[in-house]
Amino acid sequence: MRTAANAREGRMASAFERAADCVRLLAWAAMAGGYGLMLWALSESAYADGRTAARRVTAAAAAQAAHETAGHPERPGGRP
Repeated sequence: MRTAANAREGRMASAFERAADCVRLLAWAAMAGGYGLMLWALSESAYADGRTAARRVTAAAAAQAAHETAGHPERPGGRP
C-alpha cells in the first residue's frame, strides 16, 4: 500500500512539475514574442522616418532646381 501511495504522489508531483514547465515555456514565448513585436515596430518606425526624410530631400531638391531655373530661358523649364 505504501508503494502505491508513493507512486501516486510521484505522479502528482511530476504532473505539477510538467504544468510548471509549460507555464514557464509560455512565459518565455510571450516575452520573446513581445520583444520581437517591439523590434518590428521600431524597424517600421525607422523605415517610415527614412521615407519621410527622403521625401523631404527630394522636395527640397526639386524646389532648389525650380528656383535655379526660374528666369533663365536658356535652361529647360525656365520662364522668359
